[in-house]
Amino acid sequence: MGGDINTAVGAQSVVELARLQLQQGKLDAATSTINGLIDGGTNQSYWLAHAYITLADILTRQGKKGEAREYLESLKENYPGTEADVKNAIASRLSQLGSKNSPSTSGKKDKNSGNAKNSKK
Repeated sequence: MGGDINTAVGAQSVVELARLQLQQGKLDAATSTINGLIDGGTNQSYWLAHAYITLADILTRQGKKGEAREYLESLKENYPGTEADVKNAIASRLSQLGSKNSPSTSGKKDKNSGNAKNSKK
């Protein structure tokens, strides 16, 4: 791959490779690539956040929208960084997931059902 996943360049190369694999429709390869970074214990929190965003994209393509939403919600709640691109990527994907065939809303947003169901304490 791209080298040491504990460097910004190494972690970025893994995320970019997975995104390329996703664009090419190689979902299993993309999943494997991303899991290598996630499971490898990188200390690059920015690129780890992008790895989880890419994983959510993969899951969405696989039709696993609920699982994708869970990863994004968890990332939104737990990501320590303040980078606008990460926050915007999470928000836009959550918005897309919420507007398409949400099991609890059937396409309509209900103020009471969505947030209470997904919140974890």
